[in-house]
Amino acid sequence: METWAQNQEKKMSFLDFLSDSAFKRREIQKTIKLLQMDYLTTLRISSNLSVHAKWIPYPFLQERVRKISESLRKQSELLREQIIKLGGELPPLSSEQISLSDHRQNVKKLVQELENTSKLYETYAHQRNIVEQNESSHLLSILLDNTKKIKEELTDIVMRLS
Repeated sequence: METWAQNQEKKMSFLDFLSDSAFKRREIQKTIKLLQMDYLTTLRISSNLSVHAKWIPYPFLQERVRKISESLRKQSELLREQIIKLGGELPPLSSEQISLSDHRQNVKKLVQELENTSKLYETYAHQRNIVEQNESSHLLSILLDNTKKIKEELTDIVMRLS
């Protein structure tokens, strides 16, 4: 026969289990929200860069920008897969795109995309530190490394066009 103390230990462990389970659910929901924001940002930058590739006067730089855009699109695909894997839904996409104007204004807009990419890099670094050590943090590490390369590549392109 169980003693009262043994019975209380079982109840506490069950309560601990419930609170631990609720904590894990909150962490997963927090991770999903972060990944959803990253997904939208990455898709927007990718879309804008594909528009930028059209006005760049040098074919070799156009190709580099297209490759960067494609790389970001692939990153968004990884984010989409992770969101779904965690049980989240994809956020609605906005259809706003940049408009092209004269060369000088276009370079300014490209610099803005470079700044957006830098912010995305910082966001990945911050999120990697706050997301629990799991598959999502590993994904953020991969995206962080890739975004660093993209940022360096965009910096070079902007310097050549300025």
